[in-house]
Amino acid sequence: MKICHWFLLVLGLWILISPWALGFSSFNTAMWSNVASGLLISVCALWGLFGCKSCSQCGKPSETPTAPSA
Repeated sequence: MKICHWFLLVLGLWILISPWALGFSSFNTAMWSNVASGLLISVCALWGLFGCKSCSQCGKPSETPTAPSA
């Protein structure tokens, strides 16, 4: 599943820089739309890659189901 997050990070970065790479940075609405979307996608991808993975880091209860004790 990590490959999906890496792909999303690359996609987000491309969307972020595309106004300058493709030459439409003079259109303010399109440029800011791409910048905002690219940042949002990149932040979400980074959160998925490096976010809190274990309960000992953030104190959240475990989300893995446990077998009921008999």
